Amino acid sequence: MSEAQSQTLQESSRKGRRYLEDFKRDAVRLVTDEKYTFQAAALAVGVSEKSLHDWHKKFAPPLASCGDGATVVELQAENKRLRKLLKRAELEREILKKATAYFAKESQCPFAKIKGRLDSRTSRLISRAGDVPSAAGFAQRLLRFA
Repeated sequence: MSEAQSQTLQESSRKGRRYLEDFKRDAVRLVTDEKYTFQAAALAVGVSEKSLHDWHKKFAPPLASCGDGATVVELQAENKRLRKLLKRAELEREILKKATAYFAKESQCPFAKIKGRLDSRTSRLISRAGDVPSAAGFAQRLLRFA
């Protein structure tokens, strides 16, 4: 067993597996240079596909855009890649929009409408007269328990 392999095994005995950077680069080379699929490369080196995808993002050289002398096939491949990136960016934007709306709605707390002060001895909310909505309101029920 080589020194690098034994060091990789020693590092993997910790909580979670840790791999040397050279090992990660070699795994990425299977995908980029040898044209393995992510699934086949992950299986060949014994790691999860997610780990291999993460390493690919970190270590793979960026794809060069097609120049003026590009063939139709190269342009189609680049167009497909760019459409995929655009679709992912649009999906991420939609998720962020929904998350923003959700957290903005969540931050509108019913307690924000109650004006009052905290009792220093009991740390209970003491409402001022007129600040409490109707008797059926949430704030009124809350103040009954205080």
